[in-house]
Amino acid sequence: MCGIGALYNPRSALSAETLRAMQAVVRHRGPDDEGVVCFRSPESVPEAYGGPDTPQDAYSLSLPYRPTRAAVETGGVSLALTHRRLSILDLTPTGHQPMCTTDRGCWIVYNGEVYNYLELREELKALGHAFHTQSDTEVMLAAYRQWGRDCLSRFNGMFAFVLFDRARRKLFAARDRFGVKPLYYWVAPDGLIAFASEIKQFSVLPGWRPRINGQRAYDFLNWGLSDHTDETLFEGVYQLRGGEALELDLPARRIW
Repeated sequence: MCGIGALYNPRSALSAETLRAMQAVVRHRGPDDEGVVCFRSPESVPEAYGGPDTPQDAYSLSLPYRPTRAAVETGGVSLALTHRRLSILDLTPTGHQPMCTTDRGCWIVYNGEVYNYLELREELKALGHAFHTQSDTEVMLAAYRQWGRDCLSRFNGMFAFVLFDRARRKLFAARDRFGVKPLYYWVAPDGLIAFASEIKQFSVLPGWRPRINGQRAYDFLNWGLSDHTDETLFEGVYQLRGGEALELDLPARRIW
């Protein structure tokens, strides 16, 4: 179990306090490590940060997603990916997230496990990809680079992730076929678009007001139904259902 988050606001800047709060509220999902990558605009140079729970060895990694500071100290950010890590496969700091490709062109925050990642790793090696970690996260990045959104058909596992493709100016989010790992999204009144592992991550964001979704509450109380639509018990909060993916073309949106 890990905790992921993504924020994009084309109209106003994200604050460091907001990013720290969004991570802190799901610390229970990932006490082993934490990380944030920030972009002042979709085409800007990424700025990677750690936090109080980031292992010191992560700051000395010779990998392109190495965090450079121990805490987010920046303002004026329009896009950010956040992660809380529970170490399962690669227990070393090389499994730190947000993780990126060698050229820093694609960044990902990911929760879950891809069971066939070793087989995919060998297939991707044969296609010319090189690997520097023992994590399935790196395999997912390479698979996206090789097959684009069709990579989803290659994954056998339980997962939720948000990936930022800098060259295509696109956010790509997906959830496993059975919806084992959660992924919610919310659009704030000021245009902020947020993704999260838990709905309570939205509670620390500017403009959040919890409002009950009356129809979904009725469905649950009268029929015992839940998760039967993309709506949740909170008005305006949606979930990717099992097997669904979402593409966000910055600044326009498209869901498929």
